[in-house]
Amino acid sequence: MDDYVLFTFVVLRVARFARVGGRQRYYHTIEFTLLV
Repeated sequence: MDDYVLFTFVVLRVARFARVGGRQRYYHTIEFTLLV
C-alpha cells in the first residue's frame, strides 16, 4: 500500500516537473524511479 502511495506521489511530482522544469528533469525522474 505504501509503495502505491509513493508511486502516485512520484507521478504527480513528475507531472509538475514536466510543466515547470522541462524534459530533462522529466527523464531524469523516470530513470530515478526505475532504479528505485
